[in-house]
Amino acid sequence: MLFNTYKIIIISAGIVLFGVLIGYKEPVRLGQIGESNNVIRSAWLYHNGITTFAYRIGLLSATTTPCAIRAPSATSTIIHASIDIRTATGSANLVEIAKSTDLYSTSTLLAQISLASGTFGTIVATGTLQTADNLIISPSSTVVVRWGKSYGETTPRGNCTFIFRVVS
Repeated sequence: MLFNTYKIIIISAGIVLFGVLIGYKEPVRLGQIGESNNVIRSAWLYHNGITTFAYRIGLLSATTTPCAIRAPSATSTIIHASIDIRTATGSANLVEIAKSTDLYSTSTLLAQISLASGTFGTIVATGTLQTADNLIISPSSTVVVRWGKSYGETTPRGNCTFIFRVVS
């Protein structure tokens, strides 16, 4: 009788152990920054009634308007507008970021910088640098980056980055 009890206990323990091993799954962990499982591959993100739109575009060549972008179709706030120029200028140049009603003019200046000949740089317009009135943008208006002289036939390297926020 005692032998049968030990046999039942050993068989039961074996079944439980087998069930635990088969049913075991690796615990789920949050991804680390930069891992492919947590990268947002969209130009916008919606969370708690706030939509954030983010864009990065390369610079156009042979023009005084290297980049421009149309704002969302709702009243929005410009969180960040910048140009990162990675090619030295051939001559002194004035770089501006401004709001506009079209892609080729500027109406409200948001930021500007003078670049000396042979230099490159970055200019940023954010909510911490400007007045709030300038950073509110009408639906489908444009944010334009322009410089005083065309780069001519050379292709400037760099990009423009724009981030808009819409509260719904």
